Amino acid sequence: MTEFGAMIAQCEPMRHKTTQTVFDHFNRIRNGNSAPLRADLHPDELKSALPDIFILEMDRGGNLVFRLAGTRVCTILGQELRGEQFVAAWHASHRHKMKLAAEAVLANQAPMTVAIRSMAEEENDGELEMLLLPLSSRPGIVDRLYGCMADLSRPPLLSERSRVLWAESLDFVAPGTAVAAAPAVRQSFTVVTGQPPSFRSGAKHLRVLEGGRKD
Repeated sequence: MTEFGAMIAQCEPMRHKTTQTVFDHFNRIRNGNSAPLRADLHPDELKSALPDIFILEMDRGGNLVFRLAGTRVCTILGQELRGEQFVAAWHASHRHKMKLAAEAVLANQAPMTVAIRSMAEEENDGELEMLLLPLSSRPGIVDRLYGCMADLSRPPLLSERSRVLWAESLDFVAPGTAVAAAPAVRQSFTVVTGQPPSFRSGAKHLRVLEGGRKD
């Protein structure tokens, strides 16, 4: 078991309404558990966010792949994503880090936000916010991820250009945290993984957020 040490300077709120909506829905449907059941996801309660939502699952080779992806997610990345590997969406220097980040969300059953720069033809062209959430296929088995990718760019990224993602920061969020959370305290976070994770190359920092409402 490897420890993530994290010092919090300021707990920033989730910036996009879609991220807030999906996170609030996650807190409502998990029924006091660390992760909700796939069967408890209610698309009718997420109508405005559906184009930004995706679900990831493990394939037979142990790779996280897109089981489904909303139309805006596919537009941002310039392709249909069903069956594509999650790490393939990221810049080559960030793929291993994001693999470990996704595995950390599953292992710790804790949500994570990712601040992202979109790159097209090696130039920054947009700003995104991603939410990664643990998901259970059946009671006691947390084996999937779901979440959303919200476009913070002005103007929005509407053209279907071939893009890669660049992670600028990764923040763990304790389940039950209010969307606009108060500054958190210094603490550590644990994760089970096959090798020591490191986010020091490329991604600027990793933080653990805790606070807000309690169950």
